[in-house]
Amino acid sequence: NRALTLDVVDHPDVAELPYRGSYAAGLLAAFDQIEQTGGTGHAMVVNPADYYGSLVGAGGLLDDLAREKVKICRNRHVAPGCALVGDFSMAARLLESGRSVIRVAQPPTGTFSRPGTAVCAEVYEGVAVQLPTHFFHVVPEGGGDD
Repeated sequence: NRALTLDVVDHPDVAELPYRGSYAAGLLAAFDQIEQTGGTGHAMVVNPADYYGSLVGAGGLLDDLAREKVKICRNRHVAPGCALVGDFSMAARLLESGRSVIRVAQPPTGTFSRPGTAVCAEVYEGVAVQLPTHFFHVVPEGGGDD
């Protein structure tokens, strides 16, 4: 989640789309702009504070998004009041280096409060943004998280 979100938000060719008024209107404007450029905005990454504070219980917006099969990822790597909206399936690719490892073993003594088996994952990944015009970093007018 972190690599995908931050690598796309920080990509120099991904445009910010400032909004004035409601958070929901800003999100919908981004979906519209993606469709105007030939993409299909099918996913967004939002801060949990915005999901629970602005989307849950806000009329039928979540139902509308679900009907359109829009996927919503909540994570803290997008600043409150902002969102990453895009055509993730066509516009970006996660790249795994082939060096990632998952191990199951006994952790070093004192790592956890009680003994037991632990899982350790080392993931080496990157993101290739192929169509930056199919993403928008939605930010409140006057600035985002920069």
